[in-house]
Order: sequence, then C-alpha cells, then structure tokens
Amino acid sequence: MQNLRILGKGKTALALKKRFPDATLYDDNDLESFDKNSNDLTIVSPGMPPHNKLVLSSKNIISDYDLFYDEMPFTIWISGTNGKTTTTQMCQYLLEKFDSCYGGNIGVPLSGLNKDKKIWILETSSFTLHYTKKAKPNIYILLPITEDHITWHGSFDEYKKAKLKPLELMNETDIAIIPALYKDFKTSAYTIYYNSSDDLCNHFKIDKSKIKFNEPFLLDAIMAMISRKIIFGDVDYDLINSYKIDKHKVEEFRDSKNRLWIDDSKATNY
Repeated sequence: MQNLRILGKGKTALALKKRFPDATLYDDNDLESFDKNSNDLTIVSPGMPPHNKLVLSSKNIISDYDLFYDEMPFTIWISGTNGKTTTTQMCQYLLEKFDSCYGGNIGVPLSGLNKDKKIWILETSSFTLHYTKKAKPNIYILLPITEDHITWHGSFDEYKKAKLKPLELMNETDIAIIPALYKDFKTSAYTIYYNSSDDLCNHFKIDKSKIKFNEPFLLDAIMAMISRKIIFGDVDYDLINSYKIDKHKVEEFRDSKNRLWIDDSKATNY
C-alpha cells in the first residue's frame, strides 16, 4: 500500500494506526508539519468536519470504509438520525448465529473487525458517509432523518445528502430500505420505501402484534427482522422479543407517588 496519512488521533485513528504501524497521524496541532502538496492516501477520522484545515489541505481523501471495501464480506449498513445503535445491536442479536459481527460507529472500528466473518453489520454515521467515495452496502437500512449535526455538515441539506449517498453507489443486486420521503432519489438498488412500521410489516409479512416493543424500538426491531428475512427468509419473534434494550434509552420507571418518569439520557439529540 502507498504511504498512508490519518487525520485525527481518536479511537478510529488509533485503531488504524495499530493496523498500519507505518501510517502517520495528524491533528490540529500538526498543521505546521503537514505537507499540503502530498498525494498520500489520507484517511479522515469521522469526527473531523470538512471545514477542518487539515481536511481542506489534503488532496487524496477517502474514508476507512473505502480503505477496507475490497476485503469486506456481505455488509449491512444502518444509518439515520435516531435508532442506529439499537437497530445495529438488534441485527447482530438476530444474525450472530450466522457468523456476523458488528461495529463501525459503535463498538469495534472497521480496522478491527474480523474479515473472516460472513456478515458485517455497520452502524454508519453521516460523517463517514460524507468521506466515502466507492464503498457500498449490500443492504442499506435508513431510519428517518431529522435535523442533526448541522454544525459539522454546514446545513440540513448536506446532512441529508450524506445519509442518501450510499444510494448513488449501490447497484441492482443491492437492497435499500428508505423513508418514502426520498422515493425520488435516483438509485440502481432494489428499493423498498416506507412511511411507517406498518408499511414494512405489510411488505415483508411480519405480524407486528407478535413483537413486544413499542416505538421507537418497534421500528428498530422490524428493521433487524427484515435484515434476517432478506438474507435467510425467516422471522424469529421469540428471539427478537428476548432482546434487552440498553439502560437509559427511553427507560420508564415510577416514583413513590406513581408518577411516570422516562430516562432517555443516552439519546444523542432531542
């Protein structure tokens, strides 16, 4: 591989450095030593925005998804504004026995994932998608999009553009599950559109009454079940119903006066 530069010194960057010991790491403290004329392959850590001075001074930028694309197995990418983590974890819960692993924006960075696994389930951020130029999923699950990360992207339109970017790269053998709001977005993928969980249940013949979760986790569970049904053709209600939601995610409890409180302190936006 040609010389590799890594922008950032956080979790993703350090994992890449472990995989590629000869790579050079840079952050904002290294501006003076950074070669603006270099054509070295440059991987940008997801947290570094496009208006960062190092990013603006780089010529040959790709994401870590692009870097590992050629060695990826079958992949499921999960994105959207809320619910990415839960949906990713639920997918892993349903697919683990089929030799899957998960990571990306949560858990294990891409560079640490086992390339011998048959399925990678990747929570995929808009930051990563912004820098991705060639990598694409086999299945793309896009949860609803609402305003988020506007400072990083510069506008809500740019945020949405990043979330929809995989559709531009997918082909006719790939499957995308997308909010109906974006049905006019051009893609070669086989696309299933939805306005609600009912639309998805009707399309995939899933009995919603057999699923124990309420919204917002109901949609997450249905998406995970869809992933398994697309690949393996079955639905396992008992298994999904045994999944335990993480604490502090719309967690309900009552106080001594029987007042209902909801702890959603793990949410990343309102």
